[in-house]
Amino acid sequence: IATGSVTALSFHLFSPIDEGAHFAYVQQIADHGSLPVLGKTENSLQVLAISQGVYPGPTTINPKSDGLAGLSYEAFQPPLYYVVAVPAFYASGNFITKVHAIRLFDLLLLLAAVALAGRLCRAVLGDQWMIGWTMTMVFFALPGVVLRFVTISNLALAVPLTLLFVTEVWIAWDRHSPRRLIVAGVVLGLCILTELELLLLVPVFALVVVAEAVHQKPQ
Repeated sequence: IATGSVTALSFHLFSPIDEGAHFAYVQQIADHGSLPVLGKTENSLQVLAISQGVYPGPTTINPKSDGLAGLSYEAFQPPLYYVVAVPAFYASGNFITKVHAIRLFDLLLLLAAVALAGRLCRAVLGDQWMIGWTMTMVFFALPGVVLRFVTISNLALAVPLTLLFVTEVWIAWDRHSPRRLIVAGVVLGLCILTELELLLLVPVFALVVVAEAVHQKPQ
């Protein structure tokens, strides 16, 4: 918590891992009520000014002639993370404070991921779950992991949703529960609405569905 808070409030703006473009995606939804269009929607003038180090003054960069950096190039991403980050965007009228607010929101998602990892360990390991959770905490506490989580991107939501999906799939199979399998399917949909790479979870879900169908089939 301490490392994440310091990172959220003190790490330079913007992180080179496309943080400005992710922030611009949130701003597009908050300011215009629409999703950015890949290759057409320009990067926000405030993002350019912050990146240039002149905010609250106006940027001298013309987004039309700035190539990729002048565009909202993360527009190909699914929208779920950016939609749920909008309330944090509204926390202040100052754009630097807006960045800090969304980073702190991402810190909350990191803590949610830690808790969900504990729930997964409990579902899989039973009475020995604290051993597994302790091992996962080692990786969650790595400074690079905290930095990547807290700086603005859809990864912050993708990880806790993935942990939730895996847990629900495990419980559905362990208990042979169609209801929990439906819950896992809903969470899978949320995963795909957060990050395209999570389409890789679809074969995992399909495998469990087929296995459960075989198990339920009358002999």
